[in-house]
Amino acid sequence: VIEAQQPDVVGLQEVSRGWVISGSVDMLLWLAKRLNMEPIFGPASDQQWGNAVLSRIPVVEHANYPLPTEDLLLKRSFIHARLLAPEGREFDFVNTHYHNPEDGGDIRVLQSQEILDFMKGKTASIITGDLNAEHGMAEIDMLVDGGYGDVLDLTGVEPGFTNPVPEPFRRSDYVFITAGWQADSAAVPYSEASDHLPIAISLTGGD
Repeated sequence: VIEAQQPDVVGLQEVSRGWVISGSVDMLLWLAKRLNMEPIFGPASDQQWGNAVLSRIPVVEHANYPLPTEDLLLKRSFIHARLLAPEGREFDFVNTHYHNPEDGGDIRVLQSQEILDFMKGKTASIITGDLNAEHGMAEIDMLVDGGYGDVLDLTGVEPGFTNPVPEPFRRSDYVFITAGWQADSAAVPYSEASDHLPIAISLTGGD
């Protein structure tokens, strides 16, 4: 699925690195080798499960940060990477996975605020991830109010449902961009490689 898109950057969630339930495979290194992309891992609850970024373009710097709250049974985090675009401009890329329970909106609001605070002042920015929430919920609307545009909305992709596969009926996965980016195209390719559908986008700009 990833190879078909030939992406410069990929954001992945629920990446396991040796979990027995996943056949003890290090998914990140396996993908990085097959795709010939640089891997970045961001542990969440433990060192074997979390988020990941794969990049074909230079990585200037990267780090992983915890998301509130510390008492969650399944802890959450976000990866921040500063990347160098082919045109020579640096930009900020965040990949994350929010708290899951339907009644966990208050915690997801805290998580959105954590990322907004971190990204404050970073003008060429992209936020990707499974946010476990839909438009109309506070945790999503606050990102829009904070200056981020949903690429599927900006490109007119409807309905843009991403899960659950095989019959998705809601959108919980997003690519948000700041105003300096131009969203040239977007798609939600169908695939049963995951219980969520991927989002594939093409961007220019980044000023």
